[in-house]
Amino acid sequence: MTHISVFPAQRVLTRNDRQQLAFLAHYSDGSEVDITRLAHYQSNDAEIAQVDSFGLVSVLGNGEAAVMARYQGHITTFRAIVPLGDRTPDYPFEALTPVDRFTFKKWQQLQFMPSDLCSDEEFLRRASLDITGTLPTPEQVRKFLDDKGTDKRDKLVDALLETPEYSYYFANKWASILKVRTGGTGKGTEYNARGTAAFHKWIVEAMASDLPYDRFVRAIVAATGDERTHPPALWYKNRAEYPAAIGLKADLAVERPAQFVDEVGQLFLGQRLACAQCHHHPYEKWSQDDYWGLAAFFGRFGRKYIEEPGIPPIVRSRVQPQAAYPDDLQEPDIPAQFDPQ
Repeated sequence: MTHISVFPAQRVLTRNDRQQLAFLAHYSDGSEVDITRLAHYQSNDAEIAQVDSFGLVSVLGNGEAAVMARYQGHITTFRAIVPLGDRTPDYPFEALTPVDRFTFKKWQQLQFMPSDLCSDEEFLRRASLDITGTLPTPEQVRKFLDDKGTDKRDKLVDALLETPEYSYYFANKWASILKVRTGGTGKGTEYNARGTAAFHKWIVEAMASDLPYDRFVRAIVAATGDERTHPPALWYKNRAEYPAAIGLKADLAVERPAQFVDEVGQLFLGQRLACAQCHHHPYEKWSQDDYWGLAAFFGRFGRKYIEEPGIPPIVRSRVQPQAAYPDDLQEPDIPAQFDPQ
């Protein structure tokens, strides 16, 4: 089987309508099999559309709902669009960006009229809170209101993104996700606090310099050395078991390659992969091969504890890709500049 498909893939319906879906499994020899009674169905919004075990969709409310079908690890989706009224309203807005064009198209499909544009005072307050986590000063309010330019809202957003408050605000969000904190009151706490401060400073600088997400993740996941030379290495150190031995608190010990899969999948990919560790659920996309293929990247992870006077053991970690699957026995060719050894 190569994939599954649904007919129709999308349809505009009205309240109390019903739509029978047909699902097909497609195979590499060109054949097709009706799997409508075999697939598993789920609606992402039961208040708009519900689906039974035979693929019959019942519409209950207005809006848009997606019905997902799963079959032997494959997924496809049907979309039910239920407009609010009988005619598309006239929109007094101009599409200024590609996002606007897609948004307007969706409004037209749903016959949805958004709220009027907010006032300058409201825009300034909302943008400031969303981007910097702070309220504008009286001087900033007066300057913004006195500006008669038609592009002053765009310039405001650009200016807020260049402020130190933006960098600190979003760095704190990432610091919470990555569990950047000291913990404990025993031996080594002062040193651990310095490492935490260094890691937090690194995140702030990453936000300020607009570091691309792939480089941000690579710096953390492929960290090597210790937090004095490379602050993101603290992410591994905070997950080691050793802090308890020196009086520090480690609320989550991550040692085995499989544990790194759960952490990396949830933190950086937004996916919960833990279930695929021991079985491939027929209704899930990720298989055991996917899980252990990712775990193989952490197969050579290691820590080296170096005793230095007055300093707790230093964690030196390395992450290298090795055979992703058991039958792939070829040693990967790693360029010298990426090989921590």
